[in-house]
Amino acid sequence: MADDGNGILTEIYILLLVIASGALLIALYHCVSMLSWDLHHHRSQGGSIEIELRENDASIENSVVGLLPSHKHKKQLTDSHDDEPMCAVCLSEFEDGDELRTLPECMHSFHVPCIDMWLYSHRSCPICRLDATIVATPSVEATCVTR
Repeated sequence: MADDGNGILTEIYILLLVIASGALLIALYHCVSMLSWDLHHHRSQGGSIEIELRENDASIENSVVGLLPSHKHKKQLTDSHDDEPMCAVCLSEFEDGDELRTLPECMHSFHVPCIDMWLYSHRSCPICRLDATIVATPSVEATCVTR
């Protein structure tokens, strides 16, 4: 009698395994068919793809960094110790030979890596908040149409 109970339980487990496998195969087939239909649909429609670059796109803002010139810092003899220029981003004083960038609108200077990192996520000067991209940011619109 105990063997009959185990045999029925084994048959139920096998039946459940077959049903689960069938459901998995149906779901997989559905995913593959939807992907192939979507690709075919876009090709047959001659889907137009439009790419617009706007003034506030990160790629344009970040390209401004490359347009800002850099220069080497030279310590002036007339600089007093209390009036040492410093980078407002990293808060360290400029040393002789440090590579700096000066923002064109406000003329504030910063270490190149510091201001590049700042301008990657901000549009303004870290000191006075003037727009640092106002001079070099062009208005660009590009459209790419594929058939």
